[in-house]
Amino acid sequence: MAPTKVLVTGPTGYMGGTVLNHLLNSKNTTTRSLELNVLTRENARADTFRPDTRIAHVYTIHDLDDATAITAAASQNDIVIHCTSGFHLVSMKSFIKGLAQRKATNPGADVYFIRTDSTANLADRPITGALTESRNFSDKDADLFAYLKQRDAQEPYPQRTATITATETALAEGASTTAVMSPTIYGVGSGLFNHLTMQAPLLMRHALEDGKARYVGDGAGEWNCVHVEDLAALYELLVVDFASGRRVAPVGERGIVFAGTGTFRWREVAEGIARAGKALGVLEEEVVESVSLEDAAGKWMHGLTQPCELVFASNSRTRAEVAGEVLGWKTTRTGDAWERAFTGGV
Repeated sequence: MAPTKVLVTGPTGYMGGTVLNHLLNSKNTTTRSLELNVLTRENARADTFRPDTRIAHVYTIHDLDDATAITAAASQNDIVIHCTSGFHLVSMKSFIKGLAQRKATNPGADVYFIRTDSTANLADRPITGALTESRNFSDKDADLFAYLKQRDAQEPYPQRTATITATETALAEGASTTAVMSPTIYGVGSGLFNHLTMQAPLLMRHALEDGKARYVGDGAGEWNCVHVEDLAALYELLVVDFASGRRVAPVGERGIVFAGTGTFRWREVAEGIARAGKALGVLEEEVVESVSLEDAAGKWMHGLTQPCELVFASNSRTRAEVAGEVLGWKTTRTGDAWERAFTGGV
């Protein structure tokens, strides 16, 4: 029987690199039976994957608009783990189209699109008052997809729009899809190249430039967090669930899986950066300062207030019940790992 072919995209990135490393070094019997392939841009980094005999094929593209090459690569695989941009509609549609082609040319074949996503899709806007959301979402809630569509109809957000489009495209093409809707990711990635996430390290860099850590408004917005290695383990569970034929993971409109393991408030992030900076001697004082949304957006997000509020000042509360209760996800990183992440990032 031919092995299940898995295409990991974005292997030079933070999440894609960590997922690839996790799969390559897994001791799980099903995982070890997979044919692992990667898709990356054609450059010097692509050459670093070719000597690894554990990787069967290195597919290359010019960029994410290279629809023909993306579709062709996906059509040679059964599972695509999408770890490239969550905002890029053309590439997502191309991956799904390729999976649909594989299914059409291989009678009886099943295909699966695992998409990297974010709980920013559910975040409110407490600073501007555009929306206040007190709900603590569970990935067992039956109305999540309808909620996303309602929110996007009220106020489009590119990543949320992409989530809806990917799901509806996959349904139309006959491909199964699950979105791993993760919260703030922390910890050092284990891929070959990019080892840092976006949110907290960006705040750390600006703290070093400004001499103090900052937060937006009152900093009371609450999010969840997850360590990157725990998150990579969840991706493996989804792959194994599909490849083994167990198929208990939700797909389609119900195909949303949360991944939070802890909670924090945005002021606490600034305080953690200040503590770490002072301890390491790169900040003179352990102080934090509030800034307006407009100032934060200008400095952190190229003046874009909507994504700045959603990503750095909002509430986004979720419960990862499918991951733990259905897929058997067991996390190993504790609150101490969250605190250590500030030192590593600074």
